Amino acid sequence: MKRVLENLANWVFPALIGALLSSIATILVTQEQNKTRYLDYALNETNIIGSERNIPKDKIKVIFNNDNKNPVEEVSQVQLLLYNLSDQDYENVDLYIDIIPKSNVIKPLIIIADQIGGSIKDAVENKTSLKPPDNPKGQRFGYRIKNINRSKIDKISEKNDLEIPQPIFKITYTIIGNKSDEVQVVPSILAKGLSERKLSYDNLFNPDFSQTIKNPFTALELRHFFDTSSIGN
Repeated sequence: MKRVLENLANWVFPALIGALLSSIATILVTQEQNKTRYLDYALNETNIIGSERNIPKDKIKVIFNNDNKNPVEEVSQVQLLLYNLSDQDYENVDLYIDIIPKSNVIKPLIIIADQIGGSIKDAVENKTSLKPPDNPKGQRFGYRIKNINRSKIDKISEKNDLEIPQPIFKITYTIIGNKSDEVQVVPSILAKGLSERKLSYDNLFNPDFSQTIKNPFTALELRHFFDTSSIGN
């Protein structure tokens, strides 16, 4: 009887431990698969023509839509760049970009969307019949992205092998009649398990992405790059 119990214990306990470890592994894998991942975005802003610039208005006028009686005094641009710093590729992701005035007294925005750029530009379709943003003076732009690959890594300095991820998607909007700091750009991602966040140097050190960088940034180098460069240009 004693030997039977010993044999039973030798068989049951390893089986229980194996089942427990298998259950734990399944839970961890499921949590990893179901965790929220992010597409990171960056914004570049430029005032091209403005009332504060020293431009001889009696000699130079900007005319929009052939309206000679009301020359444009402000022309600015905002550029959105999107990065995939995660550990996965994605399919059929909807990207919405709201451009709204920061002040309620500003007249409705006039916005011209430029051509789409980035490594996945051929996989992007414009969405139509969009619901307007909550602020009726702004505009909403929508895009269906069929395939999103992970951002490529390119050197930006041969001197010290400094590397930076390249945007997968970028687009520039020209704003007629307003400065860039008078508007707010609000992107949003609609896809299961995926959301958006603003690009920061901390995001580049996440375990999923940093392993693809052969020569990882030091915090000082990356901070200097973020402070002195227009990302993605």
